[in-house]
Amino acid sequence: MEHKALDKIAVQDAATPKSRKGSRYLVSVLGSLVLAALLFCALEFHIRSNGGIPSLDYSPERWALVRGELEADTDPNSVALLGASRMQSNVSLATLSEALGNVQVHQLAVSGAAPYSAYEDLALNSQFKGLVVLSIVPSIMMPGPAFEEQAPNVEYYNQHWNKARYIDTWLGNQVSSRMALGDRYYSAIRLLRNMLKLGQFAGPPDYVTTDINREMALRFENVDVPALRKSRIDSMAHMMGTQSHYDPAEWRKFIAEDFGRLVSSIEDRGGRVVVVYMPVSEDVLAMETDILPREIYWDSIAELTEADTIHFLDDPVMSGFDLPDASHLDYSDKVVFTQILAEHLLRQDGPGFTDGVQVQNVSFQGDN
Repeated sequence: MEHKALDKIAVQDAATPKSRKGSRYLVSVLGSLVLAALLFCALEFHIRSNGGIPSLDYSPERWALVRGELEADTDPNSVALLGASRMQSNVSLATLSEALGNVQVHQLAVSGAAPYSAYEDLALNSQFKGLVVLSIVPSIMMPGPAFEEQAPNVEYYNQHWNKARYIDTWLGNQVSSRMALGDRYYSAIRLLRNMLKLGQFAGPPDYVTTDINREMALRFENVDVPALRKSRIDSMAHMMGTQSHYDPAEWRKFIAEDFGRLVSSIEDRGGRVVVVYMPVSEDVLAMETDILPREIYWDSIAELTEADTIHFLDDPVMSGFDLPDASHLDYSDKVVFTQILAEHLLRQDGPGFTDGVQVQNVSFQGDN
């Protein structure tokens, strides 16, 4: 009897139309996909409910995307931002654009990397004729370990960037900028670790986020500020402890001939260069000026080149911001700081900006 029952089932299965078998398979696949999508959405909602926001990871492709947009920009009113983490995190692109007359602002700063290679590339390998705002300090300007930290980005753009990579990066940005789970911070390993330690997938949100325009925001309420500040100062002390003491004569030669040549290359085609010393704490500033006194090193940039300079110490408002980690602004101060920076840029003599544009509601007390 058992054999007959099995034979009957086999006959029934064999008699089942292939289209019905295919339908069952399709329903199973679609059901699995719907379930996976629901679980993904639930996890995304869970992370957002705990303060997580979308953030784009750093990649040379995302830098190259902005560099390509700058290459195609022929507007003399446009702005290119170069620097490291201070430029990337302290400046609100929307605020700067509005303050300067709704201009295009290209964010090319790279956190943790000195910008000289990008500055050289922009001067020599592009026809950009707008405003170049360069955030830099003397300790990372002379040839040395930090001199070519952004060279890999420049090399990637000039040798490997193409239309296919543009499309792939652009599409990736559209997706990653819309979901928190696209951030490496919310990797599967971290989520599982959070579940084991905290009883939920979402832990404390990351204090560093980067938007689709490469603008970085630092939310210090999400981090142990005293520990971060100590780590930052210790790191700066170590770096400055290994810093070469530039010979003043060699420095002046470098600024006049090498750095100045790049300034002239930009300004000769109608652009303008403004070099900015971003705010730092007194102890961080002392580490640099003890080795590289301002009157010998920084001040020679304006003396020996056509570039304008802005030093935060020359403006009581700009130098009065709180710097939780001794080196960067909290995201909540970005708008006011950017308004003050824009006021300085508008006060500089030079081509390019709409006459009469003024920054509103800023208590501006200094000029450089």
